[in-house]
Amino acid sequence: MTSIPGCHLACVCLGLMSISIPPSDAAQLTLAENGRTAYRIVVGDDAIEPERTAAKELKTWLEQVTGATFMVNGAGAGPRILVGPSAEARRLAADVDWDALGKEGTVQKTAGRDLVLAGGRPRGTLYAVYSFLEDTVGCRWWNATESDIPKRPTLQVPALDETYVPPFRYRLTWNYENHDKPRLRARQKINSGEQIGPIPEAYGGSETIINDGHGLGKMITAEEYFEDHPEWFRYSRKEGRRVRGEDTHPVHCYTNEALRRETARVVIGLLEEHASRSNVIDVSLADSGSMCECDPCIALRRRESSESGVLVHFVNGIAEEVEAHDPDATLTFLAYWTSNKPPRFVRPRRNVVPRVATMDKRHDRSVRDYKLQRRYIEKWSGISRELFIWDYAVNFHDYLLPHPNLSAFNDTLRFYEEQKVTSIFIQAPHDIVGDFPSLRMYLQTKLMWNPRLDGRAIIEQFMRGFYGAAAPYLLSYVDLLEKAARRDGVLLSCYHRGTYHWFRPDDIDQATLLWDQAANAVRDDEVRDRRVRRARLPMDMVWLNRHRMLKRRAHDRGQAFRGPEDPYRATEQYIRTAQSFGANSSSEGSGFERVIPGLMSRYPRPGRVPRRCQDLHPARWEDIQDNMFELGFEGGWTQNFQHYPKAELARIVDDPSASDGRAARMPGGHRKEAIRYLVGREMTGRWHVYVVGRIEAAEPKEMAFIAGIYHKEDIGEIARIIPAHDPARTKGYETHYLGVHDLLRGAEIWVTPPEDETIEAVCIDRMFLIHDGAEGR
Repeated sequence: MTSIPGCHLACVCLGLMSISIPPSDAAQLTLAENGRTAYRIVVGDDAIEPERTAAKELKTWLEQVTGATFMVNGAGAGPRILVGPSAEARRLAADVDWDALGKEGTVQKTAGRDLVLAGGRPRGTLYAVYSFLEDTVGCRWWNATESDIPKRPTLQVPALDETYVPPFRYRLTWNYENHDKPRLRARQKINSGEQIGPIPEAYGGSETIINDGHGLGKMITAEEYFEDHPEWFRYSRKEGRRVRGEDTHPVHCYTNEALRRETARVVIGLLEEHASRSNVIDVSLADSGSMCECDPCIALRRRESSESGVLVHFVNGIAEEVEAHDPDATLTFLAYWTSNKPPRFVRPRRNVVPRVATMDKRHDRSVRDYKLQRRYIEKWSGISRELFIWDYAVNFHDYLLPHPNLSAFNDTLRFYEEQKVTSIFIQAPHDIVGDFPSLRMYLQTKLMWNPRLDGRAIIEQFMRGFYGAAAPYLLSYVDLLEKAARRDGVLLSCYHRGTYHWFRPDDIDQATLLWDQAANAVRDDEVRDRRVRRARLPMDMVWLNRHRMLKRRAHDRGQAFRGPEDPYRATEQYIRTAQSFGANSSSEGSGFERVIPGLMSRYPRPGRVPRRCQDLHPARWEDIQDNMFELGFEGGWTQNFQHYPKAELARIVDDPSASDGRAARMPGGHRKEAIRYLVGREMTGRWHVYVVGRIEAAEPKEMAFIAGIYHKEDIGEIARIIPAHDPARTKGYETHYLGVHDLLRGAEIWVTPPEDETIEAVCIDRMFLIHDGAEGR
C-alpha cells in the first residue's frame, strides 16, 4: 500500500470516521469482551517519549471504555496492540512507506489478531492513537473539561488498513478553549503553541516559528536603535522627518542596506540560539498600516505596484545572507494589511515563505468565493514554493455576539491545501461565553488535520453529542444565521460593531423561538441545560443591544415582543450568568469587566412610571435614569468648577423621593455640565424631552439649574431651559419640558448647576422621552 499526503486511502468517510475497506476475509478484532481483555499494549524498546505517552493514553481510555485492564509491555503470548514504529510494527505493516510519514503521518493497521497504531516521529504515533480512539472507539473530547467516553465492555473494531499524512505541517487555532491546555491540543492534533503556550515534549512538542508575529519590530526596536540609526526607521512626508513610532510596533525603512545587514546579523543569531527548536523565523513588518515614505521606498513601491514588493526585496536580501549560514533555514513574513497584495515583479527566494493574512475576506463564505482575497492567495502561491496562512475567523470588535461563519471553514481549508499552503493559524474568538467556542475549536481543529472531512457532519456530530435533544433546534439556529449573513450586500468581517447590518428583526424572533425550544428540550438534563444556557448568551446580547428598536417595531406592527420585559434586570442576569461561566474577554484587548459599566448604563434602573407616561405603551416612551448619566465628563462649559474635584462635580446618592430611590446630585456652586445623557443609535427619533429635578435652597431662585440639548457635529445647541425655584410652591421633584426635537445619534441632553453657592444641591432624578405623536393617547 502507498501513502498519499493529505489523503485517506481506500476509505469510506462517514461523519468523522475513516474506515478502510478490508478484504472480504478480514476479521474484526475483539479488544475486550464483557470487561476482560487478552490484549497487551506493546511499546518498542527504542520508543521516544511521545510514543510512551501514546501507550499510556491508549491504556487510560480503553480501560475507561471497557472496564478491562490493559497491560503495557506485559509478558506472555496473545494478541497485541503495537504502539509506535518498532521493528515488529514495521514488519507487520511492511507495505507502509515509513519514510514518507514525516513527523506526523499515522498508521492504523490490523494484522491477524494484532493491531498497529504507529506513525512518524515525534507525533505520528500519538496522533494515530487519538485518531483510533475518536474515529473507531467513539471517544469525544469536546473541550478540556467536557467529554463523552462510551461504555463498551465488549469492544470490537473493524479490520483497519489506513495511512494518513496531514497536508498542513503547522496547525494552530488561537481559541480561549485551548489556551494553555497542551493535552487537549495534542488530542486536537494542534502542533503549535507560541501564541497559547508550549506543548510538552511528552505530547510531541511544538512546531515553532521563532519570533512569531510582527517579528522585525521585536528584533530592531526603536528603543535600542532609533537614537543611533534614525535612518533605519520610517520617513514621514507629513512630518518631514524620520519617526520613531510605537516602541512595540516600529515601522522601518526597508530599502536601507545597513538595516538589512543588521537584521541579517540578528536573524542568524536567533537561528543559532533556537537551533534545537526551529529553523523557521518571522521577519514581519509592524502591526501598522504605515510604510516608509522616503524616495527609494516610494520608487520601489511604485515599480512593484504594491507595498509587499518593498518588503520582499528586503527579506530576500536577508535570506541570501542567512542561506550562506544555514541552507535549511526559512524566513517568513506577513503579507498583511498594506502588504497583502503580491508584488508585480520580485519573487520570494527559495528560503522565503509569505504568510498571507486574510484580513480582507468575507467571513460568511469560503475564501474561494471572494474574488479579491482569492486572487491574492493564488498569485502568492504562483510565485512562492509554499505558503503560510494567518486566517481571521473572529470579530475583533465584539467577541460576545453571534458570528455566523462555521460553514465557511470547510472549503476555505480545502482551497488553502490546493494553493500549496503548509501552515495554518486560525485566529478565533477568545471568550468562553462567545459564539459556540467549543464547537468552533472542534470543527477547526478537525478540518486543519484533514480538510477533506465533511464539515457539516462534524458540526452535527458535535451538536448531537454536546447538546443532546437541543441539537435539532441549534442546528436550525446556525443555519438561520448563516443564511442571514449571506444575503446580498452584507459584509461579515473581522471588524464590525453590532448585528444591525445582517441580523434582521424577523430572524431575531425566529432565532429566539429556536432557543426557547432548545432550552425546553433539555430542561430535565442538568448538564445540557447548563450548556444551552451558556451557548445562548450571544443571542441574549443581541437583545440587550437592540431591545428598544425591536420593542418599538413589535408594537408598531402589532406583533408579539419576544425580548425580555425588563432589559435592566435582563442585563443583570446576563452579567451574572456570563461571570458564572468564567467570562474574561469582550473584544480585542478588553476584559469582560470593562464592558459591565456600559451594559449597566444602557437601560434604566426600574422606577415609578412618570405621570405623563402612565397611559402610554412602554414602546412609546423611554426612561433615562441616573444610572444612565455620564457624570463629571471632560469638555462642556468650564466656569468656576476647577476647585471641585471631578468626583464632586456630580455623584449618585440615595434619595427616597426619587423615582428609583437614587438621584444625581451636584453642588450648586459650579457651572459645569456635570450630568449628561448621550443619545445612542436606538434612541434617535423625534421626541418630547423632559428633565425631572429639584434643588435644595431655602430662598426662591430665579435660576434653579440649566438644562439643554446639544449636538456638536451637525447642529450645535438645540434647546435650553432655565427653570426657577419657589420653595413655598414646590418641595420635591418637578418635571421640566425641553420641547420636541429630532434627536440624532451623538446628541447630548445635559444639566448644569447655576453657579450659586447658596444652592446647596441640584438633584436630577431622571430624564424621559415621549415619542412624538404618543402624548395624549
